[in-house]
Amino acid sequence: MAQSDFLHPTLMLRDYDDRYQNEDERNIHVWASARSLVLRLRVIAGCYQHGDLTYDTFFMWLAVIVERGPKELALVHWGDPRIRDLPQDEDALSTWLQQQRAPVIRQGTTRSSNVIPGHYILLDWDPLANTFYLRCRTPLLPEISSRCLSGNGSGGTGASVNRRGRKLVRKRDMACRITQEPATLRPRGANFTALEVAHIYPLAALDQANRLVSASVFPWLSSRDAADMPYNAILLRSDIHNLFDDYQFSVWKYGRENRDNYIYRFEKGGAPGMQNYKQIFPPRPATEANLTAGHASVTSTDDVSWDFFNVHFRTALLWHVSGQGRSPSTNAVLTAEINRPDQHLAHYRLQPAYSLHIT
Repeated sequence: MAQSDFLHPTLMLRDYDDRYQNEDERNIHVWASARSLVLRLRVIAGCYQHGDLTYDTFFMWLAVIVERGPKELALVHWGDPRIRDLPQDEDALSTWLQQQRAPVIRQGTTRSSNVIPGHYILLDWDPLANTFYLRCRTPLLPEISSRCLSGNGSGGTGASVNRRGRKLVRKRDMACRITQEPATLRPRGANFTALEVAHIYPLAALDQANRLVSASVFPWLSSRDAADMPYNAILLRSDIHNLFDDYQFSVWKYGRENRDNYIYRFEKGGAPGMQNYKQIFPPRPATEANLTAGHASVTSTDDVSWDFFNVHFRTALLWHVSGQGRSPSTNAVLTAEINRPDQHLAHYRLQPAYSLHIT
């Protein structure tokens, strides 16, 4: 399909060789303005609504993805900017917005309402001026740009070499922390076939740890042996381990109400087979059978540090939600551009006289 077939004549694509390449994997698309001599709207975030993503959670994700601005953000539920007949200059666009009276969803006012699929424009709310601004927003790039699959701890590229750490994780968890499928107990010891030790913070990125984790847990990542311990690993079924290492899903500490440690999938076809798993479980409690078999000697107090899960989740957002959801080396920017060559537009301001409808 040619660009002219799906773009309004006043809109153009720049620095992009084809259509929005991750569009089929998303039903939520967030657009914002860019620093330019013309008014440009570009995709800065997007994901697939699997029925479990609330506006409050999505606003927290956006605060991670875009460069820092005011504390309160807002979203306008909009039509697709590539095909919608938008005005070509600032004044005309302001008048058009007032006429449309598009509903604005403010951060902190939506509670647990699910995000409605569609296209959104990201705004900033200025409480002093009592108005909204269409700001320049720059999506951040992932700090961890690649990852070797960590394997089951028995060797290979990126794999664990610390047999003691692997044994302690097995003793503590005794089952996949997501599916709860247990290791099979045998007189000669548990059978962990198809259950693997998954590192949360990747061992291959230890040289970046001082920038990505808090000072309190950085010593735990100061060396490969230090990082290859239970506080940085969980037991996962092998297929889920691969999805976890590829950041196709992650665990968000602040999930839906009364459901912390919630699992989120970010794309329509991402993390296949994960739809029935909603949260990560704590280590299995010690049972008489486990103790008799010589396992479950590690207590829940030796569980994972959430600092590492936070880094994993941030990386997943920047890989799969930020921009087009592609790796930074190929992440071209899709831009819907409104011609305005005569003026540098640092930001676009909605007219204060226009009272936007708050939902």
